[in-house]
Amino acid sequence: MGTRMRRRTVYTATIVAMLAMVGGWVLAASTTTTLPSQTSNVTSGAPAGFTAASVQSTQVVAVSASIVAYANGGTQAAGTSALGGTTSVLAVCAAGPCTANYNSVNSNPSTAGNYAVQLVLAVTQPATGGTAQGFDVQVEANINANALVFGYAYFSTGVSSAGTAQTVNVYVFVDLGVSVAPTVNSISIQMNGCLSTTTCP
Repeated sequence: MGTRMRRRTVYTATIVAMLAMVGGWVLAASTTTTLPSQTSNVTSGAPAGFTAASVQSTQVVAVSASIVAYANGGTQAAGTSALGGTTSVLAVCAAGPCTANYNSVNSNPSTAGNYAVQLVLAVTQPATGGTAQGFDVQVEANINANALVFGYAYFSTGVSSAGTAQTVNVYVFVDLGVSVAPTVNSISIQMNGCLSTTTCP
């Protein structure tokens, strides 16, 4: 690269930084950390015949005000240890893939500035005339010096308005209770079918 080109690059970067300061805005920055590989430190399971959802990805993200505002993924049943709850019904998906965002329940409250596991589930929403299915999601994250963090969510697939089944990508956030980017040693995800569309188990 010639001297003239290097100078232009430096000048351009300086001008952008000065405009940011003068205009009162800052250059966007995001914090996203990839979790351990799916094959080594991320495990997921479901009972035989479970087809309501599958794990698509996991990652660690900084909790924003938008994430804090998401609804909870169901309601934890009083006096239980994540074995029972009332489901949140996913909105009708007319043409997938559709998207839904939820915070976990019976876990750390989502707090802006903390870090959270973002779990992405591909949920199959039955076609018009099909039968909705209830299911639960249980997440266990092992972070830092083997601290365990748990999160739970309860869903009903709902029924699509389309003639074929549709996919709803459901993002579930589990606040890790730390404001410094954690070391994630492992994460375990278990999904189970519920006895009804409204109540788990």
